[in-house]
Amino acid sequence: MKRQIVIDTETTGLSPTRGSHRVIEIALVEVIDNKLTGRTYQSYLNPQGRKITRKAFELHKIKDSFLLDKPLFVDCMSDIISFIGDAELVFYNKVFDLKFLNSESQYANSDINFTENYNTTCLMETVTDALNRKSGMLSLDDACRLYHIDNSNREAHGALIDTIITAKLLIELNTRTTLVNQIPHKNKAEPPEKFPFPRAYKGYQINFCKNPNCKNYGVAPSAPTKKANGEYSKDIGEYKLQVTRSKRKGKATVKILTCKLCKSASTMFSNKGIVQEVERLQSIYKLSIPSCPNTALSPNKRKGIPDGRRYEKILKKVRNKTIELSKLKPACSNHNFDILAYPDNYWLDSKNKKRAKNSKGLPKIIHPDSSGKYHGINELVSQTFKCKECKTKFSAPLNPQKGQTNQQINYQLFSELVNKGIINRIAEKLRINHDLIYSRIEFFYNQCIQFEQYHLNKNIYKLKNKKLNLSMDRQSFYSNWTSKRDARRTLLVNTSTVDNDSRFVLGSTLNFDFTSDYKALSKEFIRIGEYSKEPFKRRYQQYILPEEGISEDQTIKTPTKHLLVQQTYSIFAHLEMLKPFFDGVGKINLYADDDNAFDICITKTLKDYIKEGKLQACITRNSKLSEGETEFDSIFQWTPQITPKIDGKYLDLKLLSDVDDDFLEQASLNGVDNYFQILRRRLNMLERPIKAAVNSNKKQEVKNDLSSESQYETWNIYGSYNPKYISMMIEIMRVYNNYVLTDEKSLRNKKSCSNKPKTPAQKIGLVNNIFDIYDILEFSVARVVTDYLEQFNTMPLLANES
Repeated sequence: MKRQIVIDTETTGLSPTRGSHRVIEIALVEVIDNKLTGRTYQSYLNPQGRKITRKAFELHKIKDSFLLDKPLFVDCMSDIISFIGDAELVFYNKVFDLKFLNSESQYANSDINFTENYNTTCLMETVTDALNRKSGMLSLDDACRLYHIDNSNREAHGALIDTIITAKLLIELNTRTTLVNQIPHKNKAEPPEKFPFPRAYKGYQINFCKNPNCKNYGVAPSAPTKKANGEYSKDIGEYKLQVTRSKRKGKATVKILTCKLCKSASTMFSNKGIVQEVERLQSIYKLSIPSCPNTALSPNKRKGIPDGRRYEKILKKVRNKTIELSKLKPACSNHNFDILAYPDNYWLDSKNKKRAKNSKGLPKIIHPDSSGKYHGINELVSQTFKCKECKTKFSAPLNPQKGQTNQQINYQLFSELVNKGIINRIAEKLRINHDLIYSRIEFFYNQCIQFEQYHLNKNIYKLKNKKLNLSMDRQSFYSNWTSKRDARRTLLVNTSTVDNDSRFVLGSTLNFDFTSDYKALSKEFIRIGEYSKEPFKRRYQQYILPEEGISEDQTIKTPTKHLLVQQTYSIFAHLEMLKPFFDGVGKINLYADDDNAFDICITKTLKDYIKEGKLQACITRNSKLSEGETEFDSIFQWTPQITPKIDGKYLDLKLLSDVDDDFLEQASLNGVDNYFQILRRRLNMLERPIKAAVNSNKKQEVKNDLSSESQYETWNIYGSYNPKYISMMIEIMRVYNNYVLTDEKSLRNKKSCSNKPKTPAQKIGLVNNIFDIYDILEFSVARVVTDYLEQFNTMPLLANES
């Protein structure tokens, strides 16, 4: 007599080690001599507070509330062991179920190890071995289809119904003489679509051939025509479409656009998703300039429209009595004419002075600026402006620190943050709490953006006819986990472009959206069914959907708050944000690190500059080729650099456009590499993490686990728990690097060098002066306009200097 016990479990997630997931249902079915005896054991289990993930719930439909009154695994342990006896254990996915059973046994303080104490069989291995399937993965549904096992009653995953189906599969495999060795094709051809490729959005189309030497470069596919029978043809011009399917899940993942002329292929992207991400970034990097607030519009929080209604007093006779009424003013034309570009449309009215507030017990810190002047502030002032058209009054602070308490710590706090200050130590030194530190980080972030946007708008014309040697790369870092039950970090990627000659950072774009209403968007994803759609059919393709985009069995996860942006969409948006720089300069040499996304994004986003010969671009990697040797990568060719820009550091170059000899000699990533080192060494949140060993019990748990996961958890001891503040600190550091940080140290190391220290902004030619932290903290558009109007200067403030 051969007795076998078929076992299956349902769980809160994918791994008991990564995320501390638990078993919530277990079922056992007895099989003797290839016959079901009718004996079964099944029980739901309380996971002791571990929440069920969205993906797990979609499979088994078991709710957290349903498990609250269910027994613990330890309470059922003896019944499970008694039911098994000395039988052989049969699983469909042995690796998955055994690691959970061993984990639960350890939680129950039991000496039983299901891997070592029992003979075990994995039916999935048996089925895939017969198919000669390298991945070794096949779903239970597919296995049932292969061996004609009826699973029509299985509407959702459940431990009991899955064990019964697995038991039937076991009997079928045991009684067969030969096993199935080929999977029949099951994917049906999709009917032709009216819009098989993404339509242009607001005139933007990114889906075309990426080969600059092809006639199709920059030419989008043509729309399919409608046949007499009402169907649409598959003809889209000189292109063809192909859907690539994931071998693991059998679902369509991406659409590939292949050029018939040059055979180059690239993934199709959502034009709308790219435009929306660009518009989001543009709304952040925008100079906020006051103008007449009289728009006559009612407030709308959802659309971000403030109350623009203004009233005037009128006298009206009612029943022989004169009464005073408020009448809504019509919208003022000056609303579209701000005080900076059109200062003569406004009068200066009164000033509102307010004494600076400082809490008792805090240090009074006064630093000199770059000119030696001490900035001790006793009062803060705001200026009232009066519209000449509708006589509406509105105020703007001349010092944006107005309204803050303890503004005297701002300089020291800013300096600490950009010099590897540790949040806890800063709080101790300055005697302030963490909430104040984080609120000031937001203030510094907004000030840095306003300060830089003003100088860019005013001086970007100075880059005319200049030649830029730019380097571009991506930097990865992590934010720490926030839950003891889920020790996975969030991976963030920063895409940056830096001028090699001046160290000026044109842009740093993080694939993290903390400005959108992530709660509303998360509800929208569910409402419109984003989780059930193919990725290329989704409405919000630029986002990684919460709980879906990153596998739970890995060491990373999506953030708890806010949204991650797909890295490729982030690069597209980054390059679009650089176009104001590219429009003004004479020539651009762009050197990017070796990354598949870079060649696609550069050739597609910057096609106009490549076509007119204004931009030369290549991908770089450490040298693998000898002189005179070449290597083809799809449609592009790798060639070795003969004379390296940096002595001894030879590179291979994958040319994305026609180039000249000077371009090859100037190839280097030293600018962006140096900037990334500055971020690592000056921002404590971005310092490389350390590996912390787990305790002995945890080591034993991992050792007994069947997965190949590490015995160590990576923890950034000074890392941020909220990626929002990492994003802000990178932007603060970028502006500080461009306008405040000089090359004094490097000049000091050069003997016999009489050059004066300069900032990157000075070197590239944007500004003439070295700025100070005070210049950033105290910058105000209202101050610029007030100084202009008080001097009766008639020259427009943003006019290009001759």
